[in-house]
Order: sequence, then structure tokens, then C-alpha cells
Amino acid sequence: MLTRLNTLQKAESVDLKSGNSSEKTRTDNLRLTRRAALLSGLILPGLGQWLLGRRVKGCLTMLVFTALVVLLGARIFLLVHEAMFGGAMSAGGDWIAELHRRAYAENWWLLLPVLAIWVWSVIDAVRTGRRLEVTLKTGTEINDKMKNEDS
Repeated sequence: MLTRLNTLQKAESVDLKSGNSSEKTRTDNLRLTRRAALLSGLILPGLGQWLLGRRVKGCLTMLVFTALVVLLGARIFLLVHEAMFGGAMSAGGDWIAELHRRAYAENWWLLLPVLAIWVWSVIDAVRTGRRLEVTLKTGTEINDKMKNEDS
């Protein structure tokens, strides 16, 4: 985060040299932090952390989330494959409803961590964005209490 902060401060100093208002740059940087939090929630968990300069946390979040989604997809694919080629379709009845019920019943334990990671990612990106906004507005470094919260 400090690397991201240094980059943003350098951009502000360049704008001051060129005669542009640093307030406009600061406002643009604040929009970036809000956008990062939104992207995290709407596109991919971990993307907000990545855009806010927390590359390792963002990569790990994306990696774990993607692995869980791939595992969930593979398990559901195997259920569908079993239903199609195991004779469930030819037996008649409401096999799609049964397949849907089994998909949830057998994979609920994978859905919970996927949802938990998604929610945590949004909350963490918003908190990180707020910290960055406070740091940009005041022009001071992050205090020790905020650093300890990340640990």
C-alpha cells in the first residue's frame, strides 16, 4: 500500500510542477480507490486489492477463489455427466430437479467459502480504499493502529 501511496504522491507532485491543480488529481485518486472496491465485488474477488497496490493479497484472493470455483464446477460437471450417461435421463421422471437438488446437497460446503471470500474481499477493499483516501486527504502516513489491523 505504501508503494501505491508513493506512486500517487509522485503523480500529485508532477501535476503541481506542470501547473495543474493537485485537488483534481487527488479527487481522481479517490475515485480510483472507490472504483477498486466496486470492481472487487462485481468482477472478481481480489481485484480491488490488486488495484489498491496490495498485489500479494489480491493474487492470493484471486487464486483461492478461482480454485474453489473450478473445483465446484468440476464437481457439478461430474454430476451432470453421471446423470446423462448413467441412465438417469432414460429412466424418466424429473431428473433435472433431482440433479439440481443433488448439486446443492453435495456441494454446499464449497458454496460457503466462495461466498465468504467474495464478501470478505469487498469489505477488505472498501476498508483499504478508505485508508488510502484518508492518507491522501491528510497527506500523512498510515498510523500504527491501521497497519496492525492488516496483520
